[in-house]
Amino acid sequence: EEIQPGAAEAAPAAEDIVPMEAQPAEVTGEAAAPAEAPAAEKAVEAKPVVSAEEAAAMAAQEEVRRRAMEIQGLKSLESGYKALGANDFEGAVKNFEDALTNLPERPARMEDIARAKWGLAEANYRIALDIYRKQGNLQEAKQNAERAVKLVPDHKGAASLLEKITVREELLSRPLPPAKRPDVVEKKKTIS
Repeated sequence: EEIQPGAAEAAPAAEDIVPMEAQPAEVTGEAAAPAEAPAAEKAVEAKPVVSAEEAAAMAAQEEVRRRAMEIQGLKSLESGYKALGANDFEGAVKNFEDALTNLPERPARMEDIARAKWGLAEANYRIALDIYRKQGNLQEAKQNAERAVKLVPDHKGAASLLEKITVREELLSRPLPPAKRPDVVEKKKTIS
């Protein structure tokens, strides 16, 4: 006698099987469909059948997955603040982005989400400030400062830095006076 794969599994009892189309109309949000189709046609359009036990197990797994993501988000939030305190701004950005990805948007977590946004804005601002002061790369500094203002529109430091960058860009875009142009300076050296 040959044993078929999966034959050892016990088949669910008939009363435990809940066809997907048998859900009440108020649960699915649709109007109840008229039962006009003959049984033969319904057999051809077979929809997946999930037992009540399987549905409960899937719901429990989903709840565990969501809770694990929430815990990971909270850990990332705290790690982000530790990195920010240690002046590891790149690490802080990574942790705050991870926190925003994993924290669920529900009333109990809105304060944590706001803290993650503020931390991410602060880290972007500090990166922009470092770039502005040390490297002078105005474009990159401006991008980071704009990210900070986009996350937290009332971030005063980022707004102030954006103003400074704008003024400096404007000054750099002006032509040099003739006395400071390199070609004029070289010409003066050859004349004297």
